Amino acid sequence: MTTGLTNLVVTHRTYQDLLLAFLPRTIRNEAEFATVQREIDRLIDQDDLSPDEQEYLDLLGTLVWAYEEQQENRVAYELRGVELVRGLLELHNLRLKDLTPLFKTKSIASAVLNGKRRLTVEQINRLAAFFRLPHGLFFSDEEMFGQKDTTRPVDVDTQ
Repeated sequence: MTTGLTNLVVTHRTYQDLLLAFLPRTIRNEAEFATVQREIDRLIDQDDLSPDEQEYLDLLGTLVWAYEEQQENRVAYELRGVELVRGLLELHNLRLKDLTPLFKTKSIASAVLNGKRRLTVEQINRLAAFFRLPHGLFFSDEEMFGQKDTTRPVDVDTQ
């Protein structure tokens, strides 16, 4: 005797079932990262997530975020602080006037880029958001590592 429910697929699982099916752990390498990402993709591909599935997805997302943060912090950047801003201007073919809204005035932007003023926390926040880079990169080597800042004045295109 058949009930007619042979094609029924149960898609919603409890949080405990999800944990048992794919035990989340700290991500230590790219292979583990890829495995967790596949599980995230599998969940995202579902039409409607239950609250338990959403909570589990949040957990996996937190693990991915932590791994990416750890990897980002390991990258050695050659430029920091104002030197980085100068390099980004050149890289993106920007001029001083393009950054003026981030510094409030053209004269403040010029003074910062010529080493006459230091970047403020507010300016660093704006630069990090504008260039989509970690905030820590906009602090000078002296501020980050206790080394003397070797920032030297440069000619900045003021057009």
